[in-house]
Amino acid sequence: MRKYETLSLTVNSALPIPINIQLKEQIKLLISKQILAPGDYLPTVSTLADQLSINRNTINWVYSQLKEDGLLIMHKGRRTQVANNESVESLISKKELDEIVEFSLIKAIEKGFNFDEYLASIIMHHYLFLEHAEAKKFLFIECMEHDHLFYYTQIKKHTGAHIKKAFLEDIKKGQEIENFDEIDSIITTLNHTNEVRNLFKNSSKPIFTIGATISTLDLMNLAQLKSGTKVAFICLGVKGGQWMANRAAEAGINHIISMAGGIKENSSLQKIIDTADSIYASEAVYYDLLKLSPEKTNLLPFKLEGTSEQILADLK
Repeated sequence: MRKYETLSLTVNSALPIPINIQLKEQIKLLISKQILAPGDYLPTVSTLADQLSINRNTINWVYSQLKEDGLLIMHKGRRTQVANNESVESLISKKELDEIVEFSLIKAIEKGFNFDEYLASIIMHHYLFLEHAEAKKFLFIECMEHDHLFYYTQIKKHTGAHIKKAFLEDIKKGQEIENFDEIDSIITTLNHTNEVRNLFKNSSKPIFTIGATISTLDLMNLAQLKSGTKVAFICLGVKGGQWMANRAAEAGINHIISMAGGIKENSSLQKIIDTADSIYASEAVYYDLLKLSPEKTNLLPFKLEGTSEQILADLK
């Protein structure tokens, strides 16, 4: 086993991919290509954060998520290690895909194409051959205050369907939904099931409900905060922040002082930031909050409930 003080990782804030996801996928690639082997020690959180000039919370989130995926082992007081289990073996077995991508990219560059042209070609091939006209069409309805971006991405990921997004606030104002007749089904969240069913009570379109939760690992991190810590939960709107605070309370985390906020609540957001000892942000607002308060901000990602994953899988 080897101990690494640095890793060959790069981050690019100009890419349309969150930095934490960039890092997570790069470490997975290093494991799949067996550059990082089972038992190898990764750099400490602080060392890697300093190397990449990014927030330590981002590195901690990446390591924690890879641990939850079964790829890393984290022990208190010891450095993070690459696991030696079926999850790692499964990842290594898929390295052929990485080799195919690498080979095709090299060939494209040799032919004089740049990376943007290569990427655009892949996207168009995906659109033309995988997202063909026969793909199902779903209408996704959520409010503007919850992390609708998370739900939209998950629906797309699990169904591969064409997704049309509509906001509850706009529908209530009478905004018509274009090409509604072409929609196969309506998907909403537990936050608004009754409202959506009432709004579409005269429609024969089936309505499906999905829900999100917060991982046990992230809740455990919250539970370790000192009693009386002032914690701000911030999402796109106050309702979204309150949903996050409620998940913590439901998990029995009652020793902290919770407050909820929305990124667009200009009148109250700065006051919440100044008052809070620690900030937990949904992925939709995380990078905006990092700019406002880098030392206090932590990422609190959502995950689909198991039953919701099955519902979406059945809709394929």
